Amino acid sequence: MAESVGFIQCDFKHCEEIVEVKKAGGRRGTLYTICPSCGTNQGTGTNRQTWLNANLKASREEVENSRPEVTEEKAAEPNKTEVSSEQEQAEEVAEVKPEIKPKRLEAAPPALLGIMALLVTVVSAFLATKKSKEKTV
Repeated sequence: MAESVGFIQCDFKHCEEIVEVKKAGGRRGTLYTICPSCGTNQGTGTNRQTWLNANLKASREEVENSRPEVTEEKAAEPNKTEVSSEQEQAEEVAEVKPEIKPKRLEAAPPALLGIMALLVTVVSAFLATKKSKEKTV
């Protein structure tokens, strides 16, 4: 059974909720979060587990008191680092697109040979019946 171990600020971008941190029952005993907006996050990576342990607070009040206050002026002005990181991410996405090359049809030559063999058989049978009719007339 999972036991509640504390609270943290939701780590998803643009989420301001306070999430409950629980310790999973079982052998691993990893920490996971339950956010009322984002849902459950059961990431088991070592970096995430370390971050959860480091930022864990005992109560919701401690998390609310440790939140940085954002004024309207600061919220309206984007950070230069945020703008540059968004541009870098857009450039990375543009670079990741692979070239699309048409695939070679591996079954084309055998299929083509089969069709040609069938065509030769039909034509030769047609010519053979036509020659036999000409001899009888």
